[in-house]
Amino acid sequence: MFPQPQPFWFSRPEKFRAQYAGIRNPLVDYCEAGIAINDPSYGLEYQMWRARIEGRNVLLGSERTGNGYHDEFPVFVANRMESVTLAFDNNMQPVICVKLLDEPTALLYWYDTPANAFTTTRYDNILEPFVRIDDNRAGSLSFNDAIFSYNRANQIMYRLQRDRYTVEYKFIDLHPWQKIYQCGMNIKFRFQYDIVWDTDKINRCDYASAINL
Repeated sequence: MFPQPQPFWFSRPEKFRAQYAGIRNPLVDYCEAGIAINDPSYGLEYQMWRARIEGRNVLLGSERTGNGYHDEFPVFVANRMESVTLAFDNNMQPVICVKLLDEPTALLYWYDTPANAFTTTRYDNILEPFVRIDDNRAGSLSFNDAIFSYNRANQIMYRLQRDRYTVEYKFIDLHPWQKIYQCGMNIKFRFQYDIVWDTDKINRCDYASAINL
């Protein structure tokens, strides 16, 4: 699908797959993935995983092997976090993105394979950051990617794990009063951005549109 997507605008968005359904809580995020960290042997559709912010920690837990998310463990520490999103790469390494409170700054925690270590990369002057895997189905693992998307200067921009997140691509322009509300794979297996009007600017928060790839 990337890095040369062809956008299609729709007045009504499709439903997202289960992990992104419903009203978004910026302090909690879900992702369908494998059986255990660093274990892709059961594929990336085995169970749901959850990341949530608690104080200075991002806690990670799983539904089936993690006792219904109760067996959580800290994976990332930062100050003044206001939102978190979660993905896993093909090796079942977590990719976690947090937005800092009252700052146009995101921190991306990811596994850098050439360095054989987790690293945290800081990105400034961005809003509404998300990290998602574009397709976690078994037949897609040879060409899928972990995608880091965000709003920079009223444009949807993105970076790919295959580039080690070093290359910034432009996807599409936004109206100055629009923002990214959600993104990820929808039920028709297309990568989708849901765009809403900024409630700080106008008195509504209806879906403005959806962009399918």
